[in-house]
Amino acid sequence: MLSFVDTRIVLLLAVTSYLASCQYETGPRGPQGDKGPSGDRGPRGANGRDGKPGLPGPPGPPGPPGLGGNFAAQYDQSKSADPGPGPMGLMGARGPPGPPGSPGPQGFQGHPGEPGEPGQTGPVGPRGPAGGAGKSGDDGNNGRPGKPGDRGPAGAQGARGFPGTPGLPGMKGHRGYTGLDGRKGEPGAA
Repeated sequence: MLSFVDTRIVLLLAVTSYLASCQYETGPRGPQGDKGPSGDRGPRGANGRDGKPGLPGPPGPPGPPGLGGNFAAQYDQSKSADPGPGPMGLMGARGPPGPPGSPGPQGFQGHPGEPGEPGQTGPVGPRGPAGGAGKSGDDGNNGRPGKPGDRGPAGAQGARGFPGTPGLPGMKGHRGYTGLDGRKGEPGAA
């Protein structure tokens, strides 16, 4: 809760702001300045994980036939009615490698790399033109009444007022005391 001093400070600021708004009208906000140049590009992120291995390629073509057996001369068909098959010949030379298999399916996308360092802040754009005059704000609330001022000096005497209405008749006074005896009169004529 605001104290009395804080309340007086807030009211003083409100009155000062109101007086300032009466003397100087704030214009609308000017247009935004040009965008500054982009910052330097951040470092390259780490490579993604390897994709799954591709499918095996098709088998190569068959190799050339192997060489004849070494023991063919030991059998004489004239001495035996059924010489039977000779021993297996030596394994033939290895055939040439087959053509490369078709490429396997594309592996899954690797995880995103680490974010790059933020670029440097570009220079401040040029100041935009001043905007037009803004509308006057609404009147603020009236401030609290101030303390009474010091008592001023007494004013000059005013003009004489109009005669008042006649008063009511007063009460009858007390009866007066008996008067003193009068002087003796002059003697009469003979």
